[in-house]
Amino acid sequence: MADGVTITTRTSLRWDSTPPGAPPAKGDRRPLQERLDAAERIETLSVVLTQPHRRSAGVLDGQEVSSDDRRLGEPLFRFCMAHGLAEACYRAGEDYDRILRRAKIAKGFLGVEMMIGDGERSATLTEAQIEALREAAVMAERRVNALLIAVMPRAPRVLERLCFDRLEPSPYDVDLIRNGLFVLAREFGMLDQGVNRFRG
Repeated sequence: MADGVTITTRTSLRWDSTPPGAPPAKGDRRPLQERLDAAERIETLSVVLTQPHRRSAGVLDGQEVSSDDRRLGEPLFRFCMAHGLAEACYRAGEDYDRILRRAKIAKGFLGVEMMIGDGERSATLTEAQIEALREAAVMAERRVNALLIAVMPRAPRVLERLCFDRLEPSPYDVDLIRNGLFVLAREFGMLDQGVNRFRG
């Protein structure tokens, strides 16, 4: 305070044109701002990959993540870091990727044969056993996707884009993905029933 005048400084940037100290404009889009902030955090994590002098890229589940951690190259991992999710949510996303991969192989989408274990063991399977494996893979996908559909009908496709296709998520899908990963982690026994869904 100087000569009866209080001087304040703003340390945060706004994406809208509302002057500092002014009341929120009608139709204030705070949820959009939060999504944009989340997208910016993910982009910042991506930049870390080009800065080898950085020792730590951030924190996941209370643990420091080294800047040379290979998982930083995965959109799923960066998403979990940026949004304070438990590591169990990341592992659940990885398991969902494996379930989708097996189902796509079973349906013939990936152009490879249905396998279990090493190639030698696979060669000894009968046609009936291979067919049973195909059916089990497809049923596992259906069961897990039914849980995601209960979160939101388009949740399976959004999670598939992130976990299987390894594409950066839309800022508009942040809450859907967080809820979906939490549901998967609970289903796979990676989180106890009483565990809070978000960390950090």
